[in-house]
Amino acid sequence: MCGIAGYTAPGDPAELRAALENAVGALKHRGPDGFGYHFTPDAGLGHARLAIIDLSTGDQPLFNEDRSLALVVNGEFYNYQELTGPILSAGHRLGTRSDSEVFLHLYEDLPLAEALNRLNGMWALALWDGRNRRLVLSRDRAGKKPLYYAFWRGGLIFASELKALKAFPGLDLDLDPTALYLYLRYGYVPAPYSIYRQVRKLPAAGYAVWENGRLQIGSYWRLPETIITGRSLESWTDELDHLLRDAVRLRLIADVPLGVFLSGGLDSSLIAHQASHLVQGRVRTFSIGFPDPTYDETPQARLMARHLGTDHAVDVVQMDALNELPRLAAQFDEPFADASSLPTWHLCRATRRHVTVALSGDGGDELFGGYRRYQAAKLSGSYSRLPQSLRKRLIEPFVAALPAPSGYYGRSLAKKAKLFVAAANRMNQDPGAAAPRMFDELEIQALFPGLVPPSEDQDPVRVAALESRGHGLLNQMFRTDFRAYLPDDILVKVDRMSMAHALEVRCPYLDHRIVELAHQLPVDFKIKGAITKLILRRLAHGRLPDPILRRGKQGFMAPLDAWFRGDLKEWLRAALNQPGAPWSASEALNMFERHQAGRHDHASRLWALAVLGNWRAGKR
Repeated sequence: MCGIAGYTAPGDPAELRAALENAVGALKHRGPDGFGYHFTPDAGLGHARLAIIDLSTGDQPLFNEDRSLALVVNGEFYNYQELTGPILSAGHRLGTRSDSEVFLHLYEDLPLAEALNRLNGMWALALWDGRNRRLVLSRDRAGKKPLYYAFWRGGLIFASELKALKAFPGLDLDLDPTALYLYLRYGYVPAPYSIYRQVRKLPAAGYAVWENGRLQIGSYWRLPETIITGRSLESWTDELDHLLRDAVRLRLIADVPLGVFLSGGLDSSLIAHQASHLVQGRVRTFSIGFPDPTYDETPQARLMARHLGTDHAVDVVQMDALNELPRLAAQFDEPFADASSLPTWHLCRATRRHVTVALSGDGGDELFGGYRRYQAAKLSGSYSRLPQSLRKRLIEPFVAALPAPSGYYGRSLAKKAKLFVAAANRMNQDPGAAAPRMFDELEIQALFPGLVPPSEDQDPVRVAALESRGHGLLNQMFRTDFRAYLPDDILVKVDRMSMAHALEVRCPYLDHRIVELAHQLPVDFKIKGAITKLILRRLAHGRLPDPILRRGKQGFMAPLDAWFRGDLKEWLRAALNQPGAPWSASEALNMFERHQAGRHDHASRLWALAVLGNWRAGKR
């Protein structure tokens, strides 16, 4: 895992060199093991290395035999060993044992899209083709690794994080109002937007080619379009078992200490189970605990660790949002409202004390139907067929009057009922509303008067939802989440929090072969009645303890509701009423008071405003 940056632009060579060195220096948390550069009259590439494979000769940039191609990569190509044989048979020479070097020769021999499709891994890469004066950028299929770019001085600059791009002098950092609106709508800024008008993110499964002063952007891979019927659940389970085992095997390749995140949930427990059968000796597993037992999963994690015989480490933490919020804002570089970044920060920090690489269960929920809102969507059709008078005059007023719970909301019937009614109404009224929302349109209008909503084609999440509409409601949600929520929220959180501690996190469920299987799998093999992730539970049967199999979904949460009604109450009130805030203070304080009264849980919305305010303060 690493950080990359570079440019292809005219200018004073000394100034360009200094800018690139400063950009790479801003990424040293991602790659503390060494810096490397390549400069030509037309371009510069920089690399901050976290050494994982080929510790002795794997420094970057990497070159082909005649040095006409130079490459920097953030990530791993897990199948590099199987690619090596054909590359050598084609007459190429490899100068290192690095997994990254294989792409240089794939690029030489194949069309770009085909070369990228040969890779199994996670990556953001930049290749300078000196013969053709061409810069090639790409991201992996799921969007595990980030890549930002901007037009600059008639050329192009790029980097793994926004903070590195700021090293290039004169870059326009005006706020993008469309990106701000999308942040308020979803709690994150979806690709291709960044919070800055001039800077963009390369989408997942995307490539960009800069040549002759023009930028071409395309996609080399798409989700399967067809659900395969006529196969038994047992047949699908056997195939998934084989693929997951191989995905874990590939992600265990490393020349540094390695472990597994273990929450005690189904997804991470299956990864730990597979790893324990592939590793000689005891697998190292890691979890964190919290003083509040309603948020603490360590009993289940310990149960799973004992079952597998892993070398298990637990770190009990006390999250301190007031002191940690500025630090998180500095890592994300733009507003990001997923409060589970707080416990993720602690988990990554505790894990990095012992290992350099950790496997995680990320992607299991989005691929196999783990979220309760998927269950709600399956039930929403039946709910919408109830008489409108019954829904509007009896059910919905009753649910609205229920008190908002404190503590972990996943165990609250009141919270589930409120979320179900809101989601069912939203999905029935708007076929493009397949993704969860932070603020609705009326709330944004009240809080930010004059902020213009984006058109339908300016909202990437909505575009993804509408393009998936013909697949049925649940598959529409799965596909939208994979294209937006997963790469722009979940994976951003994991990347920034792990890279803050120079920890590489690998996600076996996001192996593209498993992703393709999941999107060809009939819905009833994912969600059946009250059972979520049916195929994963079938796979785990007889392998994991029954309490793990019977567990429902418990998110990796921060206790925002309790904080905002307790220790952080006055801090939050002051933050919402700060001078010069871009929102209506009266509307924000009204939301705050409704949260305090206990009839509404506005914790996530209030957190989103606090994050935005903190980001603005840091930006100044």
